[in-house]
Amino acid sequence: MILFHALYIIWIFILFPLFKAEEFIPKVTENLIEETSFNLVSFDDSNTSIRLDGWGVVWISFDAGENWEAVKEIEERIFKFTVDPFHGQERGFAFICESPKFYITDDRGGSWRALTIPSSEEYLDGDCFITTHPTKKELIIANCYSYMINADVVDDPSEIYLTNNGGSFFKIKPSLEKKKDDDITTSSCDFIKSSKNSDFTGNDASILCLFSNREYDEEYRLTGHYTQLALSSDGGKTFKEFDEFKHKIVNRYKILKSHVVVLTQDDSHNEMSSMDIWISKDASTFQKAQLPTPLRDVEVGKIHEDSMGRIILPISTGFTDEKNEQPAPSEILISDSRGLKFSPIKWTPNHQFGDIRLTFPDFLKGTIFGSFHPSIDYSHRKGIYSGNISREETKISVDNGLTWSNLKVVDRENADSFGCDITRTEECSLHGHSYNPIFPNPSAGIIMMTGSVGDGSEFKRKDQKTFISRDGGLTWRLAHNSSGLFATGDLGNIIVYIPYFSDEDGGVQSKIYFSLDQGKIWSEYELTDGISFIHPSELINTAPDGSGSKFILNGYHITTSHQKGSIVYAIDFSAAFDYKICEEEDFEDWNLADGKCVNGAKYKYRRRKQDARCLVKKAFKDMSLLETPCNSCSESDNECSFQFVRDTNGQCVPDYNLIALSRICDKSKGKSVLVKPLQLIKGDKCKTPMKIEPIDISCDEIPKEGSNGKKIVSTGNKFDFESQFHQYLDTVIDGTFGHAGFNR
Repeated sequence: MILFHALYIIWIFILFPLFKAEEFIPKVTENLIEETSFNLVSFDDSNTSIRLDGWGVVWISFDAGENWEAVKEIEERIFKFTVDPFHGQERGFAFICESPKFYITDDRGGSWRALTIPSSEEYLDGDCFITTHPTKKELIIANCYSYMINADVVDDPSEIYLTNNGGSFFKIKPSLEKKKDDDITTSSCDFIKSSKNSDFTGNDASILCLFSNREYDEEYRLTGHYTQLALSSDGGKTFKEFDEFKHKIVNRYKILKSHVVVLTQDDSHNEMSSMDIWISKDASTFQKAQLPTPLRDVEVGKIHEDSMGRIILPISTGFTDEKNEQPAPSEILISDSRGLKFSPIKWTPNHQFGDIRLTFPDFLKGTIFGSFHPSIDYSHRKGIYSGNISREETKISVDNGLTWSNLKVVDRENADSFGCDITRTEECSLHGHSYNPIFPNPSAGIIMMTGSVGDGSEFKRKDQKTFISRDGGLTWRLAHNSSGLFATGDLGNIIVYIPYFSDEDGGVQSKIYFSLDQGKIWSEYELTDGISFIHPSELINTAPDGSGSKFILNGYHITTSHQKGSIVYAIDFSAAFDYKICEEEDFEDWNLADGKCVNGAKYKYRRRKQDARCLVKKAFKDMSLLETPCNSCSESDNECSFQFVRDTNGQCVPDYNLIALSRICDKSKGKSVLVKPLQLIKGDKCKTPMKIEPIDISCDEIPKEGSNGKKIVSTGNKFDFESQFHQYLDTVIDGTFGHAGFNR
């Protein structure tokens, strides 16, 4: 009996905490609102949040959404509020619709001041967009647009203003003069330093500007287009034009951490004419990059740098000539670590036409998610050009794009519900249906995604489900049989989820689901009383860095009597596990990339064990990524030297056009030159270099000035009449370099 009693006591001590944890109820505070509530954001490292209502009133909460008050200093109707992306701990902007006036707070909403941009009269009813400097708070660029021009004109005129004291703005005068008074001028300017860890040195006030003038006839047809790309090192007072672009049409530019990328077009009348890409590492001089194929449609917003500084360029086939039966398929190009030579990534075996999007979670170093959505004939799911069944693709790379794999579903419990064999990953994998996978909060590999399992050939919105991964996206399992909003807290140890709909009939939702063990077990909490419902619109962790344990849910409130409004919930998990804080034995190492070397190093986080009954409780403290350099360098730590390209077998072989461009034979006195086919990727962390044998290259095979040994001659012709029609005779699929023969 005594032994039984002792065992009972031990049993109670073991299970009581488990029962208590399962019964945990978060603190939920409800705020009913008569008007629509939207634009929910939080300041960094604080409990201060902002939202707007349907009347344009700014509401602020200083206690993570439990209580709200209107900002009385702002009298005008506000249509948008943003937290400064570089100074998010204290600064935010409230914008008035179609007005050069806006409000700014420098103390998380404690006080507000109005700023007015001295726009020209025709710009008074336009909108202004703000760009802030990553390190100098006093530097702000305002790009203001006018909407008073004829709607047939594609580009709205714009003016640029700058302040170097955080208060008074002055207009940046374009250094490109108009040829006619009624030419339409558009301008865009950005700081050379685009991030806090920018590699660009020099004056912090340096800005890059693109000035563009367009000529139109009386019927608003474009008759002329001329541009100027210029650099100012004194905050917009004076400009120096780049000589490389004096006789070119600069289409767009993108400032990255390590490079400035400029796109130029030779034909200003044809937006589908081929483009050149120019690269600069010092924002002073540019070199033309070498491309495997001509470029005709590049979206600047999609251009990224990977964690090693290589430029990644997704090419989407979205606007091709339907008469052309064989346009170039969508693909991804990646530069070498110097940024001057681009090569295609073999990320999918399917040559399809459509839109490619890439996502780079900054908390998962070296990880890239790629999604492809085909251009299809929706009547039979066939590609517009290929005629074959088009498939969506969602893939992951954990080595900066070197290798790619499908999103593998590992879920024995639900394996029979997916309609395909999840052990055959090439034919049955997870496909995310949003153009960009959304990872709202940083975490140590614990992420969620909405999508469906299959081969990508079918998409039914009602079949979308929510999946979870604990290894940074390599493997996934089913979390919920629905799609909805989700957010993580305590660095992934708290997960909150609310479905968009509660049943197959599309009924609205009244419950939230939460997990305190990284998605292993889910509990539910009833939000409403059964006679009202909520259609969720926004769910955030009040700490944007994902470290906090408080959340705010915003949604539309609907009653059975069809009364509508908004409802805001503050959801607090601070008391979970009786406020227990994790100790050292509650943590484990989690290795990125499954513990493999990525660019010469292994990376890991210390994270809470899944079954630990505690919270990390390090609010407002970012995760710490631990790096260990790898001892030996491998082939993956190297890239083809500039004079080489990869053949269809992945081997680096000489490309004689690139050899000619490098001029290595000009420096050699012999008939051949020794060149190593591989070079260490710039920034790679491996310790012991690989032994690479040089290849003897014959200089006699290098092309001369012209393909036939003669100089290329060009002849210009002038006509005394206006050109009515012109057509290109080049082919879409072409090779700029690459005797190795790319496998396209």
